[in-house]
Amino acid sequence: MFLQFDSSSFERAARNLGASIEQVPFALASTLNSAAFAARRELTQVTWPSSVQVHNPRFLTNALRVNLADKHNLQVEINDVMGRASLALHAFGGVKSPRIAHLAIPVSGQLVRGMKGIAKEQRPKALIASTPKRALRVTPRGIFIGSGGSLELFYVFKTVVKIPEDVPFEEDFRRVMTNRMSTDLPKAVKHAMDTARK
Repeated sequence: MFLQFDSSSFERAARNLGASIEQVPFALASTLNSAAFAARRELTQVTWPSSVQVHNPRFLTNALRVNLADKHNLQVEINDVMGRASLALHAFGGVKSPRIAHLAIPVSGQLVRGMKGIAKEQRPKALIASTPKRALRVTPRGIFIGSGGSLELFYVFKTVVKIPEDVPFEEDFRRVMTNRMSTDLPKAVKHAMDTARK
């Protein structure tokens, strides 16, 4: 997933403010970069935690990286460099398909999630390997483990999982970028013009 911002309308605005053709790229690049970092803070500190249940507060901060603008390339991007958690599907909705025959979906309440998700010893392969054969049932429906004379469902098998459009990454990115560009660009243009005069 990546989010991209087009600065063409702000380039026209910079020229309308009186910046020369040489000053415009520097002013725009500086403003785009500071706005992108503000947008990244919004996505990691507000958008994500207000939309989903967060188990690792630093996950999205580690996942999102800013590709900076420069005077030759007046665009910024925020990229998911980890490729985990199906961020694009959370942003736009869609279906997640497994790399193998099926997905093992943990049953709520049976497994404990930590900072890095389900503990390694409780993931499907490890759970199957560590559970005595007499207490284990692996069926087309899922993974069952015997406890107190009954079988408890720990993982459900699904061939696809529908992920709803539940995290407004793009909307919040564009809102923060537009607001910051509108407020900060005139300052950057003025600074560029003052520097040029000196």
